[in-house]
Amino acid sequence: MLLSILNKSMQGDQIHAFTQKHKITAFMKKLELWIISLKKNNFDIFPTFKITCLADEIEESKVLINNRLTSLWKQFSLYFKDLDMSKYEWIRNPFVVEKYYYFGLTTAEQEMIIDLSSDSTLKQMFRDENNIVTLWLRVKNDFPTLTNKALEILLPFVTSYLCETVTVQ
Repeated sequence: MLLSILNKSMQGDQIHAFTQKHKITAFMKKLELWIISLKKNNFDIFPTFKITCLADEIEESKVLINNRLTSLWKQFSLYFKDLDMSKYEWIRNPFVVEKYYYFGLTTAEQEMIIDLSSDSTLKQMFRDENNIVTLWLRVKNDFPTLTNKALEILLPFVTSYLCETVTVQ
Protein backbone atom coordinates (compact mmCIF):
# COMPACT_ATOMS: atom_id res chain seq x y z
CA MET A 1 0.00 0.00 0.00
CA LEU A 2 2.74 2.47 0.97
CA LEU A 3 4.71 1.79 -2.21
CA SER A 4 1.56 2.23 -4.30
CA ILE A 5 1.00 5.64 -2.74
CA LEU A 6 4.61 6.63 -3.41
CA ASN A 7 4.41 5.33 -6.98
CA LYS A 8 1.21 7.23 -7.72
CA SER A 9 2.61 10.45 -6.22
CA MET A 10 5.54 10.29 -8.62
CA GLN A 11 3.35 10.37 -11.72
CA GLY A 12 1.39 13.16 -13.30
CA ASP A 13 1.71 16.66 -14.62
CA GLN A 14 4.56 18.79 -13.32
CA ILE A 15 6.48 15.79 -12.02
CA HIS A 16 10.20 15.93 -12.76
CA ALA A 17 13.48 14.76 -11.24
CA PHE A 18 13.45 17.38 -8.46
CA THR A 19 9.96 16.48 -7.23
CA GLN A 20 10.75 12.78 -7.53
CA LYS A 21 13.93 13.25 -5.49
CA HIS A 22 11.95 15.01 -2.77
CA LYS A 23 9.37 12.23 -2.65
CA ILE A 24 12.00 9.45 -2.48
CA THR A 25 13.94 11.29 0.23
CA ALA A 26 10.77 11.84 2.27
CA PHE A 27 9.75 8.19 1.91
CA MET A 28 13.16 6.99 3.11
CA LYS A 29 12.95 9.29 6.14
CA LYS A 30 9.48 7.94 6.87
CA LEU A 31 10.83 4.38 6.73
CA GLU A 32 13.40 5.36 9.36
CA LEU A 33 10.67 6.92 11.49
CA TRP A 34 8.49 3.81 11.23
CA ILE A 35 11.37 1.55 12.23
CA ILE A 36 12.09 3.67 15.30
CA SER A 37 8.40 3.94 16.16
CA LEU A 38 7.96 0.18 15.90
CA LYS A 39 10.89 -0.38 18.29
CA LYS A 40 9.18 1.98 20.76
CA ASN A 41 5.90 0.03 20.46
CA ASN A 42 4.26 2.92 18.64
CA PHE A 43 1.97 1.35 16.05
CA ASP A 44 0.35 4.53 14.66
CA ILE A 45 1.43 3.72 11.11
CA PHE A 46 -0.15 0.27 11.45
CA PRO A 47 -3.64 1.01 12.80
CA THR A 48 -4.90 -2.57 12.59
CA PHE A 49 -1.73 -4.15 13.97
CA LYS A 50 -2.79 -4.41 17.63
CA ILE A 51 -6.33 -5.40 16.67
CA THR A 52 -5.33 -8.29 14.42
CA CYS A 53 -2.36 -9.60 16.43
CA LEU A 54 -2.82 -11.75 19.46
CA ALA A 55 -0.86 -10.61 22.50
CA ASP A 56 1.71 -13.41 22.18
CA GLU A 57 2.23 -12.67 18.46
CA ILE A 58 3.06 -8.98 18.80
CA GLU A 59 6.82 -9.37 19.38
CA GLU A 60 7.22 -11.89 16.59
CA SER A 61 5.18 -9.70 14.22
CA LYS A 62 7.19 -6.64 15.22
CA VAL A 63 10.38 -8.45 14.23
CA LEU A 64 8.93 -9.42 10.85
CA ILE A 65 7.68 -5.89 10.14
CA ASN A 66 10.95 -4.37 11.32
CA ASN A 67 12.91 -6.70 9.04
CA ARG A 68 10.71 -5.82 6.08
CA LEU A 69 10.97 -2.06 6.68
CA THR A 70 14.72 -2.30 7.17
CA SER A 71 15.07 -4.35 3.99
CA LEU A 72 12.98 -1.81 2.09
CA TRP A 73 15.11 1.05 3.42
CA LYS A 74 18.30 -0.77 2.37
CA GLN A 75 16.92 -1.39 -1.13
CA PHE A 76 15.96 2.26 -1.53
CA SER A 77 19.40 3.29 -0.24
CA LEU A 78 21.02 1.04 -2.82
CA TYR A 79 18.91 2.22 -5.76
CA PHE A 80 18.80 5.89 -4.81
CA LYS A 81 22.23 6.38 -3.26
CA ASP A 82 23.05 9.54 -5.21
CA LEU A 83 20.13 11.89 -4.72
CA ASP A 84 22.30 15.00 -4.58
CA MET A 85 20.71 17.39 -7.03
CA SER A 86 22.77 20.45 -6.02
CA LYS A 87 24.90 20.11 -9.15
CA TYR A 88 21.72 20.74 -11.15
CA GLU A 89 20.60 23.84 -9.29
CA TRP A 90 21.12 25.82 -12.50
CA ILE A 91 18.24 23.81 -13.99
CA ARG A 92 15.86 24.25 -11.05
CA ASN A 93 16.27 28.02 -11.01
CA PRO A 94 18.78 29.58 -13.41
CA PHE A 95 17.97 33.03 -12.06
CA VAL A 96 19.64 32.52 -8.68
CA VAL A 97 22.83 30.82 -9.86
CA GLU A 98 26.05 32.67 -9.10
CA LYS A 99 28.83 30.08 -9.21
CA TYR A 100 28.45 28.71 -12.73
CA TYR A 101 31.74 26.79 -12.72
CA TYR A 102 30.44 24.48 -9.95
CA PHE A 103 28.01 22.75 -12.30
CA GLY A 104 30.50 21.31 -14.77
CA LEU A 105 29.25 23.41 -17.67
CA THR A 106 31.48 24.57 -20.48
CA THR A 107 32.40 28.24 -20.69
CA ALA A 108 29.94 28.68 -23.57
CA GLU A 109 27.15 27.08 -21.50
CA GLN A 110 28.01 29.28 -18.54
CA GLU A 111 27.72 32.32 -20.81
CA MET A 112 24.30 31.07 -21.94
CA ILE A 113 23.19 30.76 -18.30
CA ILE A 114 24.34 34.34 -17.71
CA ASP A 115 22.33 35.51 -20.74
CA LEU A 116 19.27 33.56 -19.68
CA SER A 117 19.44 34.64 -16.03
CA SER A 118 19.84 38.28 -17.05
CA ASP A 119 16.58 38.29 -19.03
CA SER A 120 14.12 40.03 -16.70
CA THR A 121 11.12 39.07 -18.86
CA LEU A 122 11.95 35.36 -18.57
CA LYS A 123 12.59 35.81 -14.88
CA GLN A 124 9.16 37.34 -14.37
CA MET A 125 7.47 34.62 -16.45
CA PHE A 126 9.24 31.98 -14.36
CA ARG A 127 8.13 33.71 -11.16
CA ASP A 128 4.52 33.90 -12.38
CA GLU A 129 4.33 30.31 -13.61
CA ASN A 130 6.87 28.72 -11.25
CA ASN A 131 7.26 25.78 -13.63
CA ILE A 132 10.76 24.71 -14.57
CA VAL A 133 9.78 22.41 -17.42
CA THR A 134 7.77 25.18 -19.08
CA LEU A 135 10.68 27.60 -18.66
CA TRP A 136 13.11 25.28 -20.41
CA LEU A 137 10.67 24.57 -23.20
CA ARG A 138 10.16 28.32 -23.72
CA VAL A 139 13.88 28.97 -24.13
CA LYS A 140 14.56 25.93 -26.32
CA ASN A 141 15.08 27.99 -29.49
CA ASP A 142 17.38 30.53 -27.84
CA PHE A 143 19.31 28.06 -25.68
CA PRO A 144 18.98 24.60 -27.28
CA THR A 145 22.12 23.14 -25.69
CA LEU A 146 21.10 24.16 -22.16
CA THR A 147 17.50 23.09 -22.74
CA ASN A 148 18.56 19.64 -23.91
CA LYS A 149 20.83 19.20 -20.89
CA ALA A 150 18.09 20.44 -18.56
CA LEU A 151 15.41 18.18 -20.01
CA GLU A 152 17.69 15.14 -19.81
CA ILE A 153 17.91 15.73 -16.06
CA LEU A 154 14.33 16.85 -15.47
CA LEU A 155 12.69 14.04 -17.42
CA PRO A 156 15.05 11.10 -16.99
CA PHE A 157 12.61 8.30 -17.69
CA VAL A 158 9.65 7.83 -19.89
CA THR A 159 6.40 7.64 -17.97
CA SER A 160 3.21 6.01 -19.05
CA TYR A 161 1.19 8.64 -17.21
CA LEU A 162 0.20 10.60 -20.32
CA CYS A 163 -0.69 7.42 -22.20
CA GLU A 164 -2.92 6.34 -19.34
CA THR A 165 -4.66 9.69 -18.91
CA VAL A 166 -5.31 10.73 -22.51
CA THR A 167 -8.65 9.65 -23.90
CA VAL A 168 -8.93 8.74 -27.55
CA GLN A 169 -11.75 10.45 -29.36
